[in-house]
Amino acid sequence: MHLTHAFCPPGCTCDDTLPSARCVGGGISVVPLLFNPSLRRLNLARNSIRSLEEAFGFLDKLQELDLSYNLLTSVGSANFVAQRELLELRLAHNNLTRLVPGAFRGLGALKTLDLSHNGMATLPEEVLDDLPSLTVLRLSYNRLYILTDTAFRGPRNLLVLDLCDNYFRRVPTQALKALLSLEELHLCRNRLTRIDSRAFPSLALTSLSLGTNNIDTISEAGFANLKSLQKLNLDNNALGEIPTHAFSPLGSLQFLSLSRNKIKSIGPWAFRGLDHLVTLELSRSPVLNRIDPAAFNGCPRLQSLSLSYNSHLKHLPPGLLSPLPDLRTLNLRANGLERLEETEVPWRSLQRLEVRDNPLVCNCSLRWLAGLVQEVNGTLVSRDVQCAGPDKLRGLYLSRLARREQLCGEGVQVMVMVVVLTSSCVIVTTLSLLLCRYWRRQQRSKLPEGWASSPPHTPTWPRKSTPISRPPRPARPPPAPPTTHPVSRGMVDVASTSLAAGLLRSEGLPVVSEADDDHSLHSEAAVLIPKNKAELEYATKHFFKFLLVRHPFSRLLSAYIDKVLHAGHWSLRQFRHHILTTLQATQGGTTQQGKEKQHSKAKGFPHTGPPTGVSAVPVRSTTKLLSNLRRSSKILRPLSSVAASASLPHSEPVTCP
Repeated sequence: MHLTHAFCPPGCTCDDTLPSARCVGGGISVVPLLFNPSLRRLNLARNSIRSLEEAFGFLDKLQELDLSYNLLTSVGSANFVAQRELLELRLAHNNLTRLVPGAFRGLGALKTLDLSHNGMATLPEEVLDDLPSLTVLRLSYNRLYILTDTAFRGPRNLLVLDLCDNYFRRVPTQALKALLSLEELHLCRNRLTRIDSRAFPSLALTSLSLGTNNIDTISEAGFANLKSLQKLNLDNNALGEIPTHAFSPLGSLQFLSLSRNKIKSIGPWAFRGLDHLVTLELSRSPVLNRIDPAAFNGCPRLQSLSLSYNSHLKHLPPGLLSPLPDLRTLNLRANGLERLEETEVPWRSLQRLEVRDNPLVCNCSLRWLAGLVQEVNGTLVSRDVQCAGPDKLRGLYLSRLARREQLCGEGVQVMVMVVVLTSSCVIVTTLSLLLCRYWRRQQRSKLPEGWASSPPHTPTWPRKSTPISRPPRPARPPPAPPTTHPVSRGMVDVASTSLAAGLLRSEGLPVVSEADDDHSLHSEAAVLIPKNKAELEYATKHFFKFLLVRHPFSRLLSAYIDKVLHAGHWSLRQFRHHILTTLQATQGGTTQQGKEKQHSKAKGFPHTGPPTGVSAVPVRSTTKLLSNLRRSSKILRPLSSVAASASLPHSEPVTCP
C-alpha cells in the first residue's frame, strides 16, 4: 500500500493490480515521472500537456497510452522508442497540425493509432513507415485532401481506415492500393462528387461508408472489386436514382443505406443481384413519390425495411412487399400515407411495424390495424397511432376507437345511400313501365275489335273493320260517271288521304271525315296493316300487290297549293315570298303595290302579295289553277305541255324524270 502511494503522482488514481494509472482532468501540464515502471495503462486525457520530450523513457511496459484532449502541437521524434510493447495510442483532440518522420519510431507492435480531431493538412510519406503492425488508423476530422501513393506502405496489414470529415474530392485510389487487407473504409462527410470505375482496389473490403458527401454519379464498375462487401452506406448524397447496375456485383451485401438522397422513384428490380441483402434503408428522401410494385424483386432475404419520413409517398402499390417472405421489421413512419390496406402489409409475419405520424384516414380499411393496436400485450405496433381523418376522428388515437361503428360509420352511411338510390331507381323504372303499359292498353281499347292481337301461330288476318255508328250525313249527289278511270275522279289535290278516299269510293266503301279524330280515314285503313310476322307472311302470299304512282304534274300542283298558296309555317312563307318575288321579277314588276300590301296584311304574311294578274283566292280545281298559271309569267309556260297531258287516262304508265 505504501508502494502504491509512492508511485502515484498527485491528481492521479493508480492501481498496481494491473498496474494502471488514471490522471484524467487533473490539470497536469507536464507528464509526471513518478509512475510505477511496470505500468501497463496510462490515461492522461483532458489535461494541459504541451510536450512529450523524454516523458516516457522509464515506462517501457506500457500497452495503452491516452493523450487525447491536451494541447500537443507535436509529438517530436523518437519519443516512443522505449514503448516497444505499446498496442494502443490515442492522440485525438490536440493541435497536431504536422507530423515529422520518426514520430512513431519504436512502435513496432502498435495496433491502434488515433489521430482524429487534429489540424493535419498532409500526411508525410515516412510518418507511418515505423508501424508495420498497425491495424486501425483513425484520421477523421482533419484537413486532409490528398494522400501520396506511398502513404500506407508501412502499415500494409491495416484493417480499418477512417478518413471521414476531411476534404477529399475524389477517392484516394492509388494510396489504397497498398492496403490489400483493408476491411473497413470510412470516407463519410467529405466532398466526393462521383465514384469512378474500380475506385476501391481492396478485394477484402467488407464495410464502406460514403455517407454525407455530394455523390450524384456512380460508375457501373465503381464497386466492381468489392465482391466481399457486406455493408454500404450512401446516405445523405445527391443520387437521383437507384444505381442498379453499380450494385449488381455486390452479391454479399447485407446492409444498404440510401436515405437522404434525391431519389424520385424506385423502378422495377432496382436491387437486382442483392440476394443476401438483409437491411435496406430508404428514409428521408424528400422527393420520393413512386415505388414500382416490383421494386424489391431480387431481395428475397430482406428482413428489415425502412421507408420512413418520405412526405411525398402517398401510398404503397399493391404487391410491393409480396416478394419479401422473411420481412420482420417495417418502418413506415412519417410518410404521406392516407390509407393502409391489410393486403399491402404482411403484418402476420412481422415482428415490428411502425406507422406513426402518417395522415391516416380512419375507416373500415384500418380495422385490422386497430385490432393490432388494441392488443393488450401487443408489441407489433405502437399504441400512439393517430387519425388524420375524417373530421370527427381527427387527432384521436386508433387504440381508443374500440367500437367498430366509429371506424365504419362513414362506410355504412355511403352503403345506405347507395342502397336507397338504387331502390329508388328501380321503383321509378317499374312505375314508368307500368304507366306506359296502362297507357298502351287505354289506346288499344279505343280501337275496333278487329285490332285485337291474335296468337302468332293462329293468324286471323286480314281483319275486318267494325262498322262505326255515326250520325246520318246529308245525302251527296252521285258522282259523274268516270271518263277514264274511277280513281281519277275528284282527286285534284292528290295527297295520300285523297288517294285512300278515292280507293274507298271506287269500292263503294264509306269514307270517314278527316275531322273525326277517333275514327279517321287513316285509322280505318290501318286495319289492313300487318301487326306480326304471321300476318305479314299471310299478306305476302294472298294479297294482290300493286304500285300507285302519282302524275308528276299533279304532284307539282299539290305542292304549289300547300307550300305557296296555303303556307302557314314561317319557313313556307319565306318560300312563298321567294317564288312570288321571282315571278314578279320575271313578269317585269307591278304598279299595284298598295293592293299587294293590303292583301299580304289580310293574309297575315309579312311579305308582298302575289304578282299582278294572279288571283289570291285559293285554287280548288285543276282547271282554275291552270288558267291562273297561264296568266302569271313565262317561268310556268313550259308546264303547258305537261298540263296538256293531264287529261290522259291515269291507267297509262307515267314515268318521272
